[in-house]
Amino acid sequence: MQVAFGVQVDSLLEPDNPTITYARKVFSTPLTLQRLLKLALAFRFPWFKRLFGVTGFPPGTVEYFREFAQVIIARKREELAR
Repeated sequence: MQVAFGVQVDSLLEPDNPTITYARKVFSTPLTLQRLLKLALAFRFPWFKRLFGVTGFPPGTVEYFREFAQVIIARKREELAR
């Protein structure tokens, strides 16, 4: 399976790969109408998120994918600089 940024990850050969693990966490979160409404309000009004403790994604997933993207971007910049 090819993931964003051209990174090769095989979920069958590497089921415990962190990218697969965190992606499963994101996509296994139930997406109900109530949750969508809370997410929309939290996105539009940051105080709503703080007041009610609304979280968009399972703990650690945003941080993991942010770091993942930063590493890939740095790698691509290095490749282009050659």
